[in-house]
Amino acid sequence: MRPQKIPGRPSKMTDEQSEQIKKILIKKPMETKNVRSLIEQKYGIDYSMKQIHIILVKMGFHHVKPEVERLGRFKNTSNMVWIL
Repeated sequence: MRPQKIPGRPSKMTDEQSEQIKKILIKKPMETKNVRSLIEQKYGIDYSMKQIHIILVKMGFHHVKPEVERLGRFKNTSNMVWIL
């Protein structure tokens, strides 16, 4: 006998909303905090930074360091830019 897999809590964002966010991020890569603000402004859904990271990884995105020349210094990982 194998235990049944429990699906967990359903996402606050619909599949359609996730696709819209994905299309926006393909056109314009953003930092994690900006993705969080976008979702909150557009849909009124407040996610933690950790949950934003999980959502973006599930969408197929990965993060890269921001341009050092532009920033003049390194930023922490919460401000990584997400690309597909």
